[in-house]
Amino acid sequence: MRLVRDQRGAILLLGLFMAVFLAGCRYYLMGIGEAILQREGMQDAADAAAWNAATLHARGMNTLVLINMTMAALLAILVTLKLVEAVTIVLMVAIGIASFFAPGLAATIPKIRKVQQTVRQTHDRAKRVIDPTLEALTAISRGVRVVVPWSTQARVVQQARAHHAPPALGAVAIPTRTTLPVEDGEYRTLCTQAGDYTGDLVKAPFDLTGVDLLGDLVDGAVKDLTRGGGGWFCGVGKAPSTEVEQRIGYPKLPARAACEAATSSAASNASPEGEALCQEAEDEEERARFDAHTGECVRDCERDEPYDRRDALARVDCNPRTHPNRRSYGWQQRRVLYVVTSQDGRLVREVQEQELRARTHERPPCGRRVRLTTVYDWNERQYGEDEQLLPICGDGDPFPEQLAPGERVLVERQEVLRVFGCEEVSRRKVEVGEAGDQPSQEEANRRVPQRIAEGAALGGEDFQLRSVAIGALPRRGPEGALAVSARGQAPERNAALASARALGRVASAQAEFYFAGPQDHRGRYLWELSWRARLRRLRAQEGQPQAADEGGDARTATTLGAACSMFGLPAESCDVASTITGLVIH
Repeated sequence: MRLVRDQRGAILLLGLFMAVFLAGCRYYLMGIGEAILQREGMQDAADAAAWNAATLHARGMNTLVLINMTMAALLAILVTLKLVEAVTIVLMVAIGIASFFAPGLAATIPKIRKVQQTVRQTHDRAKRVIDPTLEALTAISRGVRVVVPWSTQARVVQQARAHHAPPALGAVAIPTRTTLPVEDGEYRTLCTQAGDYTGDLVKAPFDLTGVDLLGDLVDGAVKDLTRGGGGWFCGVGKAPSTEVEQRIGYPKLPARAACEAATSSAASNASPEGEALCQEAEDEEERARFDAHTGECVRDCERDEPYDRRDALARVDCNPRTHPNRRSYGWQQRRVLYVVTSQDGRLVREVQEQELRARTHERPPCGRRVRLTTVYDWNERQYGEDEQLLPICGDGDPFPEQLAPGERVLVERQEVLRVFGCEEVSRRKVEVGEAGDQPSQEEANRRVPQRIAEGAALGGEDFQLRSVAIGALPRRGPEGALAVSARGQAPERNAALASARALGRVASAQAEFYFAGPQDHRGRYLWELSWRARLRRLRAQEGQPQAADEGGDARTATTLGAACSMFGLPAESCDVASTITGLVIH
């Protein structure tokens, strides 16, 4: 009876059940924590694999950019030499035109021609070295676009083994292409870029001196010239042409006309006869010289002397009615105050005060449509009673038609007395060089830059990389807690346990390589070192992978299978990875 009434140890029974319950909870919490750590470790391995793959692809793209820039820099040497040759040719043409008015300049043409020949020989020697170098760089760039994805795979596996094992046994990257998303470009594109480098090189001295406007003009002119010349500046193709502006001055005094007739070509400018005639022309023009401020004659001022003859010729050669395309007129104008009186029934005009000055303007001195008073014929010089030259035209206060006897009137006018000359501008087409040796299409294809592949777009599947990390669970894995509720069933006989094991063995991630510069100009993608990598949220592939590269499913299976066999990964883990990867990609 004592035993029945004894209550000692009653709590032991409750404690026993509570101990079992707390042990189960502890085991359950340990299982959850272990599962979390397993999952985080596997996800870190997958993220690292995707990130490493995208980074190496971005470096591969930057390597191609560097090769392209190196090729353009080498070709810029040929472009610069060709540009110098073109400048010497244009300079010789310009001197040939200017030597009509300054015969001494013709003596510089042989020296410039010698410089041109030296530049051409230097270009030919440089071309024999640069062309094979361009072909070698093209071959290297083609190799880079193929090797980078495969070397990336080896790097990803090595990094996973080195830094994420355990829990990861290995990781693989699954690209959407077997090569980088680039293809061979065109030789003309390389030539254009080389011309841009040459323009920047020519502009550099102006930037250092602070003359930005002039530097921009020179830079633009050089780039336009090289782009228009196309292959010639890169050593091939037809030579481009340019227009040289030629200004012809009128009137031409008789001696100057004889000089130009005798020296019709640049080669004959240096002949003794041509030099004598041109020297005589310079002497005659010196005798016809006038004061730059007033327009008054300086030397031979008599009628029919050079100063007077020039006015007579200018009235014919610069008549706006017969030569409407001429411009840049020069003339003598005076501001005059007349005193008009009536003597013996007629009006008499006397100059009381005058101010002379020389003027220049694009338009004719009296306008193209003359509506001024006291207008005389352009082609005829008329003289007054005092043998003074009458003005061509004048405007201001009108002269009175009649005056009372003894009446006196002041009239102020602006008048054109003499015409000094005008200009006519013409343009002459000049070939800036001789045609080079045109290479065959096969030769041109051996020295081309790389460009973004047709159909590839930034942010698209061609620039995405997905990774799969494959791991093994520890002996007492996260499914241990579930085994309690499953009454000790084996994982292969319980769906919940099987799913837990599958999720613990595989992790996936996604990254992309992208161009960080301005994206509005597709042609600049492979000319700037701006390729970067970043992780992206894992998403299903848009469209079918075969659109970018045929055989996507076979490639995925081959990649995973090769990784499993190469690195000795468990076949069961590889099967789970293949299944989950297929779900992610599709």
